[in-house]
Amino acid sequence: MARITRRQALTGATANLLVLESKTAFGSQANSAVAFGIIGAGGRGRYVGSLMVRDPRARLAAICDIRPERLDAAQTEIPGADKVKAYKDMKDLLARVDIDAVLIATPVYLHPEHFETAAAAGKHIYIEKPAGADVAGVKRLLRAAERLGPSKSVAFGFQQRFSPEYLAAEQMIRTGKLGDLTLMISFWIWGGAAYTPVKGPNTRPQTELERIQQWGRWKDTCGDFIVEQDCHGVDILNWFALAHPEKAYGDGGRYKRTSGDNSDHVNVSYIYPGGLKG
Repeated sequence: MARITRRQALTGATANLLVLESKTAFGSQANSAVAFGIIGAGGRGRYVGSLMVRDPRARLAAICDIRPERLDAAQTEIPGADKVKAYKDMKDLLARVDIDAVLIATPVYLHPEHFETAAAAGKHIYIEKPAGADVAGVKRLLRAAERLGPSKSVAFGFQQRFSPEYLAAEQMIRTGKLGDLTLMISFWIWGGAAYTPVKGPNTRPQTELERIQQWGRWKDTCGDFIVEQDCHGVDILNWFALAHPEKAYGDGGRYKRTSGDNSDHVNVSYIYPGGLKG
């Protein structure tokens, strides 16, 4: 499995990991496009899929979702998606030997299972963050990744790693322009209109389809927003610190959220080696 090295983190070379020539990343001819399939045709899958098909080094080969209306939307919104095979079972897509890689953009709690299945099929994998909704799920994904071997590439959807603004800030830190790093602050403020409670009964999903439709409202399916959303902020802190925190303390709760069981605010302080705080 391809890994980001310390040298790449220091030089910002990670910005190019996803746009390597096909002969470099996949061992195929330089003029052959990487055939990929989309597993999960929700809003994120359609958005990222639409970006991928714009790269001439990639070729959309299939789409998959258990919900027919999502497949219809993908065929309308993703250029060329109406001309490829659509599946309801991802195992049928993964069985195709002509598909080199997959984009996994399914609900968070399904990431470990879907990653594991794609890895067993020997595919290169781009998967949306986070790795799972809980520790057990993340460990399951890690075990599957270890079985992939060094010939396969894996990338997670941490878009800040490829943002020019973040890369410029990281270079300012590495070159010493800001002096010694002693405190990092990462925050997320929900933009747009004021919070509006979700309408409808606030009852736990009873079927798998309901879990898929409501995954973002419940801790057991999304990990709460500190996992589903704030993993971006934690990733940035770890990246800039070139370390993981040794301990953390904080608090949070619910103020305006009236649906599901997620929190709506949290403040956490992380203590890194050497006394660096985030």
